[in-house]
Amino acid sequence: MKRRSFLLGSTGIVGLSGCLGIQSGNESGNIRLEGNPTDAPNGFVCENSEFNRHLKPYDSDNLRWGDTDEESLRVDGLSFNYEETAEINLHANERGTSDSFNFEIYTENGWRDVRGVVDDSKIGYTDELVNGGFTWELELTEEGIISASNDTIPLEVCPDLVSGRYRFVFWGLIGDGSVAVSFDIDV
Repeated sequence: MKRRSFLLGSTGIVGLSGCLGIQSGNESGNIRLEGNPTDAPNGFVCENSEFNRHLKPYDSDNLRWGDTDEESLRVDGLSFNYEETAEINLHANERGTSDSFNFEIYTENGWRDVRGVVDDSKIGYTDELVNGGFTWELELTEEGIISASNDTIPLEVCPDLVSGRYRFVFWGLIGDGSVAVSFDIDV
């Protein structure tokens, strides 16, 4: 079993804009909303000084919206209310891990993962669980996001979710770029 371990650190800043519901190929669903929101929060700061944000293990320069050469990612809506469930579908031809994702909020300072740990835990991902595709059913609550995450790591969402633009970035396929979808959540 091939294992990759990552130490938690600060998230980088990525400022990307997009087009409404772009689709390519035969995949159905949505990719992202057009542009960046005008009411992005100033920051997404956890009051616990020991909280370490989930790292951003993907290369921002290789991040693709919706599709790479080998995979396709779609979300079933572009706007959700808190406690609703977003269905995110991956179609891929490679093996990877379904836990290898970031769940980020767009702030005035760029994208930040909403998850992290309160200690120096390492996040380990194994190359398994994804083969041909995967579907995440994410309940859009703090607990729902954590339950969709790697359950061997004590991840937390801090602070609580706020209304805004969120992005799901999947980076778990071997040897391929990362792919993302975005949507709004009204809390």
